Amino acid sequence: EYNYSDCVTLFVQSLFQNYDIDGAVKFLKASLIELGRDFFVGEVLEIFELNAYFHLFKFYCKVHLSISKPFMCDYFGIDEKLCSLVISRIYEIDEDETDETIKTELPSNNIYKQIYSRTVNLYEGVNQGNIVPVEEL
Repeated sequence: EYNYSDCVTLFVQSLFQNYDIDGAVKFLKASLIELGRDFFVGEVLEIFELNAYFHLFKFYCKVHLSISKPFMCDYFGIDEKLCSLVISRIYEIDEDETDETIKTELPSNNIYKQIYSRTVNLYEGVNQGNIVPVEEL
């Protein structure tokens, strides 16, 4: 087993393996400081930051029913412009359309949801005495 760790790998591990938002925020801040000092990586720091916050916000939105933009700015320690940019990318809307409070239901074409809804429809049809056509099965 190979145990290498730096602030970037600890950020990824906190977010995607441990599901620890607070730890991920802490390691992301440390990553941004360390990567900002690096001559070669410094050019892509903004891209890394945007993508890191994108995944962090996306995970946060899956856990919460609604989010408040001022709270997100304060909690993650970012400015409102970056917050609006990340939210607009997650929900595929213009930055100007982001409200102060946002419902966090992410668009989903989850196959399990599709199967569940079809099963519910079939079950309701059978319980009402309707014969279900073979095409719907």
